[in-house]
Formats: sequence, structure tokens, C-alpha cells
Amino acid sequence: MSAGFLAPCRHCGEQHAVTLVDATAPCTRCGAAAPLDPAQRAAVDEALEKALILSSRAQQRAQRRDATSRDFALAMLAIAGSSGIFFAAMAAANIVSEVPPTLTLKALMKLKQSATGDTAEMAVVSAWWQVFAFALWASSTLTATFVTLWALRKPPPALRALAPIEVGERPRCRLCGSGLSKTSATPTCSGCGAVNTVDKRVAEPQTNTLDEQLAWIGHEQPAPASLSGRWQYAIVAVFAALPMLFLLALTRTITGTHATHPNLYPLIPGAFALASAASLLWLSRFASAAPTVRDARVGSAVRVSGRRYTVRGRLVADARATLRRPIIVLDPVGEEGPSMALDLAFEPRATVISAWTLVEGGAPFTTGDREAQVFMTLVERGRSTALVAVPGDETRLFEDAPPIASEPRWTMRRAELSADDVVLVG
Repeated sequence: MSAGFLAPCRHCGEQHAVTLVDATAPCTRCGAAAPLDPAQRAAVDEALEKALILSSRAQQRAQRRDATSRDFALAMLAIAGSSGIFFAAMAAANIVSEVPPTLTLKALMKLKQSATGDTAEMAVVSAWWQVFAFALWASSTLTATFVTLWALRKPPPALRALAPIEVGERPRCRLCGSGLSKTSATPTCSGCGAVNTVDKRVAEPQTNTLDEQLAWIGHEQPAPASLSGRWQYAIVAVFAALPMLFLLALTRTITGTHATHPNLYPLIPGAFALASAASLLWLSRFASAAPTVRDARVGSAVRVSGRRYTVRGRLVADARATLRRPIIVLDPVGEEGPSMALDLAFEPRATVISAWTLVEGGAPFTTGDREAQVFMTLVERGRSTALVAVPGDETRLFEDAPPIASEPRWTMRRAELSADDVVLVG
């Protein structure tokens, strides 16, 4: 018994191991087929469905975190960056006009001077504060940006793997009980796609019954959603407004601004060093912990509505295509049925999926189809096949340069599918 949860066989009464993804396997004790009673088998199917949904949502959240961090970075660059450049240019023009040309920037920062009133000396003091304020703004903006990017990309803790049933066996997936790889600290389950954390605490054998696991999954709720996402845009607004506030503040007499303070000068390189450390913190979490179908390679295993598929290849269109890219082509495993094509788009607050079934044949190629045709390539393992797609209510895929009246290789028919129904399992 290398994996699974213990359940009594309805034929011999002995305990045998059952995984949620292979509940139809014969009894490991007596070899009898269908060892579970119908009620228990139905409970297993329901638990597996929920386990696959939990795993799929975890993968989606990982990809949406990437999308959210990308949007935040672009907003920070476009809004806060533009604001900083605009008001820094205004400050620079003022500094150039007020500071003597013989006074270099380094000398200005180390200058110790006090003044009052509308004098040339006060203009130099004001210039000192403007340089200091904008340098501090730039370093603090970089720090806030990288820390926020790190927080947005930081994956939640993975499920802790279950200990093996017997000494020397592999640890088990927390959701479905399948055996996990011993070569990785965070292996992805080949049964349900869940990412598990394996550590020394799972080394000791542990007995889990099937009923205990079904009860755990029955009460297990999906991981809570991350923060609403509005807080990162509040950070953008704050750092976009700061340059303007600095200039407005310096137009009034503020305690301390009547004199330069060179002793504050070391804060600037220190602040930029902090920004560099924040960038390293962000880079430490650069990769997503949970890949999805969009990251699948040719030959990867995928479950769609519980059924097993394998990735046949990708449909890649030229720049004129109206279909999103990449479009992943899936073939069923061990079952009769049509192949499928999937297109996943991860947005900060949702996962958008487009699905088609690939039916052989269809409406023949006509003269009018030449104006609508889009050139595509089916990239499979070791080869590429040129295709011509004719978009429509049912997109038709023809061999390259199809003659008039030829039948398509496939017709892509829309399929109703939720993003929760699709999970990468290997």
C-alpha cells in the first residue's frame, strides 16, 4: 500500500488503500473489482470533484497574482512615474535658475547654510530641500513598488503532504492521497494537481481512513480570496501625489526649511540601498508556485471536468488572428471522445476561459472563405503543421492551401466550460 486512504473491501472485509482519483482500482488484498459500496463510491466522486476545483482555483489565483502585479507595476510607472518626472522637471528648472552655476549638486547637498526672507541665500536653501525631497521620493517609491510587487506575487502556503501509510513509501497528496515525488520539496500531485509541501514531519507512517478524508474534504472551504486589490492602487495614488505636495509645502514657511541639514544627506544612499534590498526580496518570489494549463508542455496531463487529457500541442496564429493565444489542444486519455481546444486569459480579478470541441470534418471550403482565412500553425512534439482557420460561429481548420470544396480537418465548436473545471496535473 504505497498511497491512498484505508477503506474496508466490501468483498473480503480487509482494509485496502484507495486514492480519490482511482477509486475503481481492484482491492489490494483480494483483488476483487469494485471494492467500494455504491454509496461510498458516490461520496468519493463528489470529494474528487471538490478536490479538483480547489486545486484549479489555487492555480488560477497564482496566475491572477501575476496579472495583478503586472497591472500595479504599469500603473506605478505610468502614473507615479509621470507625476514624479513632471514635478521634478519643474523643481529642476527652479533649481537651475536659483542656484549659482559654480555650485555642483554634490556641493549643494553638503552645503550648510541658513537664511530667511526672499533672498538669494533662501533660494539656495529651498533648492537643497527640493533635491533632498525628490531623492527621498524616488528611493521610497522604488522601495514601496518592490515590496508591493513581492506581496502581490508571494504564494500562499501549500498544503502539507500526508505521511506515507507504510515505512519507506512516498508521502501522499493532502487532497486525493496519490503518491508524491520524493525529489521535490513542493511536488505537484499527478492525480489532482495540488501543490504539496513535503518536510521531515511526514516521514513517520500515518494511517488515514477514507471516511476521515471524505469528511475533511466535505468541510474544507476554498482558500480565502486575497485582499481586494484596491490597496495597491492607493499606493500608486499616494506616490503620484507626493511630488506635488513637496512643491506646495516648500512654498510655505515650514519649521526646519530655513536651513539646510547636511547631516540628513546619508539618508539618501541608505534609502536607495533599502530599495535595492526590496528588489532582491521581490526577485526571490519571481516565479509562480502553481503553474496552470497555460504553462503546460506537450505531453502534460490535464483534467477537464474530471476526465483525463494530454496536451497534444498548441495552435499559434499570425498577427491577424482574432483568436487569443495560446490555444492549447488536448486529446482524451483512454476514453473515446473529441479532442478539445482551450484558451485561458488571467486577469487581476477573474480567469476567462474559451473552450471548443474539435470535431472532424465540417462545412467545405468556399471561395468566400479566402477573404476570412487566418494562417495558423499546430505545434506538436517534433513537428509543426501549417493550417488555415476560417473564423465564425464554428471555426473551421483546414490543411494549408485548401482547394475549393475540401473538408476541414477539424471544426471548432464552442463548449460550455468553467475555469474551475480545468486543472494541470502533470
